[in-house]
Amino acid sequence: MATEQFNGRNSSDEIKSLRADISALKSDLSQLLSDAGATAGTFAQEGRATGKAAAQKATAKGEEVGHKAQDLVRDHPLAAVGVAMGVGALIGMLKRH
Repeated sequence: MATEQFNGRNSSDEIKSLRADISALKSDLSQLLSDAGATAGTFAQEGRATGKAAAQKATAKGEEVGHKAQDLVRDHPLAAVGVAMGVGALIGMLKRH
């Protein structure tokens, strides 16, 4: 049986070349996906660490503000009652309209 010629090469050599190219492409794609996964994992870890640090900072700031408010109420109880009454009256007037 005669082999067919394609651009000066027989079809069997072309098929072998194509198979080798496809195999190399699979390998390259596999490596690319692996690298992309590793990079995404690194970004996720960095984002998680940044978010955790921001949450801790916000929590600390909130506690600090709460303690300051408590200290102000202890130091000036009449003023705190007056402010609370004023805020309540303001909210009441706003709800009426």
